[in-house]
Amino acid sequence: MSTEEALTLLEDAKRYIEPYRAFGPIVDEGIRNLDEMKVLICGGRLGDAYTLCCSLMDRFGSYRAFVPELATKMDRVKEILTSSVKK
Repeated sequence: MSTEEALTLLEDAKRYIEPYRAFGPIVDEGIRNLDEMKVLICGGRLGDAYTLCCSLMDRFGSYRAFVPELATKMDRVKEILTSSVKK
């Protein structure tokens, strides 16, 4: 598990949800959060990235069934960040 994998998953997640922008500002906010997580990870601020990841996952929790691929990617990102923060 590496931060490089997390960055790839975040980019994949962004590509996955971009077509849903028409569904409202929650999608735009999610995309901004994904971009912000990438910046935090690249800057070595893994704890902050983890906090943002958890917040994003809490906000889209009720939509998990509608976007299972996104949920799986974000679960994996959270798992990577959890192990990275504990090191």
